[in-house]
Amino acid sequence: MRRILAVFLLWAATVIPQTSQAAVAALSGHAPLRAASLYTGGEHAGGGEQRVELYLLDGNFFVLRQIAAPRGKKAVTRDMTGFWRQVDDGFPHSLALKKSPFRKPSFSVMGRLDRIAGRAALTDSATGRVFAPAEGEALAALPGKDSLFVDAVILPAKNGCAVQRIRSFSTRFPSQAGSAPTDGDFAARVAGEVWLLPSLPGLPAASCVFSERGKGQGALEVTGPGLRLTADYVLRGPGLTFSVRKEDARMLEACGAEVLPRMLASVRSWSLEGGALTLTSADGQSFLLEKAAPDRRAGSGRAAAPKGYKR
Repeated sequence: MRRILAVFLLWAATVIPQTSQAAVAALSGHAPLRAASLYTGGEHAGGGEQRVELYLLDGNFFVLRQIAAPRGKKAVTRDMTGFWRQVDDGFPHSLALKKSPFRKPSFSVMGRLDRIAGRAALTDSATGRVFAPAEGEALAALPGKDSLFVDAVILPAKNGCAVQRIRSFSTRFPSQAGSAPTDGDFAARVAGEVWLLPSLPGLPAASCVFSERGKGQGALEVTGPGLRLTADYVLRGPGLTFSVRKEDARMLEACGAEVLPRMLASVRSWSLEGGALTLTSADGQSFLLEKAAPDRRAGSGRAAAPKGYKR
């Protein structure tokens, strides 16, 4: 299952949730979080020390390292990977982290290692992120040429990663290990639900409903105060593209809501992260849609269209 990390910046300190399942990264009214950033912090408890290192990497990928050092005992380290996003939530139980000089981390991942024609690729099970090529002497000790499920320590690079150590491997795979989302996943988990798009500059908060029209295609209906738009979409696994009719785009531009068709035109992929639907553009920008609560769905009537808009 994919993990999403929730982070809330409060003036000079960063606040993260204390949970074993990471969840969506975040800001409201503060400078944006950026890749190649490191936040660190710690506290003393029960005669020992607990430390946290949060690495924000490219592609909204994060590594959260938790280090527990009981007094008189060997420190235990745990790495978690996932995606960080920006939302507007805070958390009641938190640990303050301060900005630190960035250093590239080596960390452990569990996932699928594929080896084809002398080249290797490692797919992280927690996020689906593919590190390719995966290189390093540690790979030479692995048996055969078939795909393996591995627990590896890696050092990420601009392209791919260096595999520093293989901690364990198996020819058997856990269910869904490193698998990419499919058209069927979208139909079963996204279509027919009401998703909430937060307000953007020039665009009010709106409700979104996806409906199927056939295998790998369908329609998206967006409604909000003085706003209604229907756009077609096409699916290819994790790939997702939208098309908006020219007359609808012109009408929205006349109403000052041209940001909506522009946003939809930029989308290239989708993912489900911690119950939220993330639409990602070609330049890596992400738009986060949250699933509406049951009471919100029941009362989500269609908003009135702008004057002169033909339904």
